[in-house]
Amino acid sequence: MAAKGQKLTIEEKMKFIETQTEETALPALRELTLKNGCEYSCAIGPDGKVLDLVEGGKDENGRDVVRVPEIVDKAEPNSIILCHSHPDNTCFSIDDLNILCGYTAIKEMRVIGKNGKTYTLSVGEGKRPTADDLANTYKSIGADIYKPIGMKLEAKEITWEDAMAQLSIGIVERMVDECKWIKRWPTP
Repeated sequence: MAAKGQKLTIEEKMKFIETQTEETALPALRELTLKNGCEYSCAIGPDGKVLDLVEGGKDENGRDVVRVPEIVDKAEPNSIILCHSHPDNTCFSIDDLNILCGYTAIKEMRVIGKNGKTYTLSVGEGKRPTADDLANTYKSIGADIYKPIGMKLEAKEITWEDAMAQLSIGIVERMVDECKWIKRWPTP
C-alpha cells in the first residue's frame, strides 16, 4: 500500500476498480483516506461497477479538493454516481456542489467522512445553479448559521472539526430545500 501522502500504484488503482462496486466503494474510499490522508473519488456506472478512481489534491490554499474522473466528461446525462471521501467529517463542500451542478452526467454524489458517516445528494428535478449563484447562496446561508455554531466553538463546547461538520451540514440542508434537491444522510 502507498505510504501516507503517496500516490496509489497502478496496481492498487486497478485492484480497486476491479474489486469494488456501488455497495462497497464508499467504505473502501474511506479506508484509502485513513491510510493515505487524502481524498479519493470514483465514478460508478449504470451497472454498479467502478469505472475509474482518482486521488484528490490540494488547492492553492492547501485545502483538500476532490478530482473528477475524466470518464464523467464523456458519460451520458444522469448515468454516473460520483463517490468520494473526505479526510474530515464534513458533508458536501462548495466544490462538491459545483461538481454536482456542473456535470449533468452525475445523477448522484456520495461522500463519506473519516468517521464513517455517509451523505448522498442528487439534483433530481431540482435546480442546477451556476457556480456564482452557488457561491453566493453558500456564503449567505453560512453567514446566517455560523453565529450559534461559533458561540459553541468559542465556549469550547465543540471542536473545530465538529463546528465545520455542523456548518457544512447546515448550509447544505438549506441549499437542498432552496434548490429542491434530494438528500439522504447521515448513515450510519
